[in-house]
Amino acid sequence: MTLIELVVALAITSLVLAGVGAAVRLAAGALPGRDDALAGLLRGQRFLDEFLDSISTATGVESLGATGVSFTVPDRDEDGDEEELAYAWSSTSGEPVLLVVNGGAPVQVLDACDGLAVSAITGDGLVRAVQVSLIVSGRTGVLRSGTRLLSMPEAP
Repeated sequence: MTLIELVVALAITSLVLAGVGAAVRLAAGALPGRDDALAGLLRGQRFLDEFLDSISTATGVESLGATGVSFTVPDRDEDGDEEELAYAWSSTSGEPVLLVVNGGAPVQVLDACDGLAVSAITGDGLVRAVQVSLIVSGRTGVLRSGTRLLSMPEAP
């Protein structure tokens, strides 16, 4: 092999490797990163924590369904009236979880959800605890948590 053939082969190999590197970089950019997945799970956990903090102080449970719950909590805005909170998800993958306070406008509390299940543990006609399972959109993990209701209101 001559020196010219070697230089030409080296140049062609360099071009091929550069193309492969660009293709790998492009493909890697299209995949969700670990940071994206972690951020989604953290948002889901933050939602669960806020939801469980709210429902643990419930004084009444008006409705409890597979994808939502409506309940009252002690006065939070110092107007002397209990607050009515309603959490709901449309059951459509990728849709947000919404919160309605005192019949007002819905507020998005979780941007995208692939699954939400709310269930109650009852006894003697009282809601003793609530369990929640949550799948945050685009994530593979399921977040599960539960809490006891401090006042144990009547079951709906």
